[in-house]
Amino acid sequence: MFKIKQAEGGLTGTMDSPDQGVTGLAAAVSRDGSNLTIELKKAGIRFDGKIAENGQSIPGTFQQGGVSLALVLRQTVETPALRRPQNPVKPYPYREEEASYPNAAAASNSRPR
Repeated sequence: MFKIKQAEGGLTGTMDSPDQGVTGLAAAVSRDGSNLTIELKKAGIRFDGKIAENGQSIPGTFQQGGVSLALVLRQTVETPALRRPQNPVKPYPYREEEASYPNAAAASNSRPR
């Protein structure tokens, strides 16, 4: 999640990664016409996008660690809620199977000497 603000000296920004519990990473933000660039050099992150004509989105490319992904930025008013229940309730949105595996090394280490 990028937070971009207009400041006296130009655009400023930060990045949050709710999945990783990280907030407020400083980002360099620059704009040239409808082209927008966001960089976090220490994290190796770069986003290059073009502001849509209606101003409602910024489609572009997110790059990190040699990987490039298409990404569309959209303005939000609130932080999206993470839905990761720690006590899931059936029916699960996935298949559940019982499994067991032999572990000879663990069995030999647990014997009294």
